[in-house]
Amino acid sequence: MAIPAAERSVTLSLYRAMWRSTMAPAVRHSRFTVPLGNLPDNVSALARRLKPTDQRGLQALLRAAWRDEGGTLDGAFQALRALGELHSECEETVKRRVDKADRRGIHYQIGEVLRHKVFGFRAVVIGWDRRPAVDVSSWDGVQNLPSGTEQPFYKMLPDLADCIEHLGGPRDVRYVAQENLERVPLSHRRILHPSLSAAIFPAFDGTHGRFVPSEQLAFAYPGSELEPSRHEPPLAALLRQVAPLLASFSSVSAGMGAFVLAATEREATELA
Repeated sequence: MAIPAAERSVTLSLYRAMWRSTMAPAVRHSRFTVPLGNLPDNVSALARRLKPTDQRGLQALLRAAWRDEGGTLDGAFQALRALGELHSECEETVKRRVDKADRRGIHYQIGEVLRHKVFGFRAVVIGWDRRPAVDVSSWDGVQNLPSGTEQPFYKMLPDLADCIEHLGGPRDVRYVAQENLERVPLSHRRILHPSLSAAIFPAFDGTHGRFVPSEQLAFAYPGSELEPSRHEPPLAALLRQVAPLLASFSSVSAGMGAFVLAATEREATELA
């Protein structure tokens, strides 16, 4: 069944607006996972196959979706809503990245395997906070530390066998003070945990004795990559772009909202 000309025109305009939005700084300089929940089924299937994680991947998905979807208005509006969610996610990712770019006082890297000095288990670093994000003042392992709570804390996945041996059973993510951690010999850095998936660490580098973080995880924590990507924008340039980022995104969002409203009203007039 042929798509009415007016509907096709509105859909094409929405597609062009979505394409322009992929040029926004938040998308251009971020790494992300496309939200699948609100996408049309066939576009969601395309996203699962193409697995876009950056601007170029998102644009490839948008081109493929336009061809396969056939330009339906419902599909375009669904994609527009999903793209709005993605903009918000990218904006938050860039904010976190800027915050984590300052590594002063941070001794360990994402993907490093360390040992807890007190409890003895090994664990791999999956994130860190400059200061604890929760109240840890009453924790036994923190109270007698020289710096107390005034130090970085690391989110870590512990080795399953170590947890059984030292803690009496399996454990999930641990939150550990920097002063409670120490490095282990290269031969002791391979660990196992049910949550150690390729989505977090796609590989283990035997030469460095370190888990290689995913592109998204490495982007969120600058300095985590073993070999910086040639596509990575220089950090200094990224920091210079942060100031206008929020204003730019707000402007794009407002413009897209006004455009959608005007396009819908025009369609209603033309089809009346």
